[in-house]
Amino acid sequence: MNFTTNIQLFLFCFTFAVTHSTSQSNTTSDVITLTKAANVAKPGCQSQCGNVTIPYPFGIGPGCFLSEWFETTCNTSVNPPRTQIGTLPILEFTDYTFRVLNKVASKCYDPFGNITEDTPALTSVGWLSPFSFSQKKPVYFTRV
Repeated sequence: MNFTTNIQLFLFCFTFAVTHSTSQSNTTSDVITLTKAANVAKPGCQSQCGNVTIPYPFGIGPGCFLSEWFETTCNTSVNPPRTQIGTLPILEFTDYTFRVLNKVASKCYDPFGNITEDTPALTSVGWLSPFSFSQKKPVYFTRV
């Protein structure tokens, strides 16, 4: 099975298990329970870094994430600790997205019109990445 098929199978099985472990009525609390249940770390893995809850398939430490693309680290050299994917700071994880702290693009010129500094904003995390970047918000979407 390929990566996309594995993710789809995982999400189907997880959703099926969660929906059948809650009551069968269609109430708002069932929907909230499903949403909250999906935001959990893999058992035995760190679930929090600073103010960010880290849901599987993301994770900190060996065996805690789905693949290298989903490996996160907890930078404890800053206060509060910061969740990161590589060097990219993560502000939060939500349904199939994560919000990043992206630098502002800038271009500086000297008095003669020559560029002295050209700092682009991050708009990609790599060609083979399972994530795509939203041009409207600093959010990455996972491909499922």
